[in-house]
Amino acid sequence: MAAAESKEPESKEPERSVARTTTGIIWRIILFYVGSIVLVVTIVPWDSAQVLASPYVAAWKIIGLPGAGVVMDIVILTAVLSVLNSSVYVSSRIMRALATHGDAPTWPVATNKRQVPVRAILAGTVVGWNARSPSG
Repeated sequence: MAAAESKEPESKEPERSVARTTTGIIWRIILFYVGSIVLVVTIVPWDSAQVLASPYVAAWKIIGLPGAGVVMDIVILTAVLSVLNSSVYVSSRIMRALATHGDAPTWPVATNKRQVPVRAILAGTVVGWNARSPSG
């Protein structure tokens, strides 16, 4: 939405880009999430005690991959860093869009010479690091 509302669009055709991206995300979810669950269910016996600990590691061990736990740790770390990266991007763009429209303070609107809203990124990062979960 920030791309569609800004004075300088980040995409030439934002509506088409969003539709294409949404379709791609749906297919990736089907392929990676549903597909991986189907593979685990077909590889690991349902009554195995390993399923309770980590079904994906159990599947990798049955296949014969040495260091399955380390591989899964790397996959999980990569996923977490990807979510962190996209969250910083989205929060900075939303903050900049809100400030541009007068719905937030104007100091996050400033960008550096490469058009990066550094102040908005830093503010979003600080708020994100200081946020607490409801249970914690």
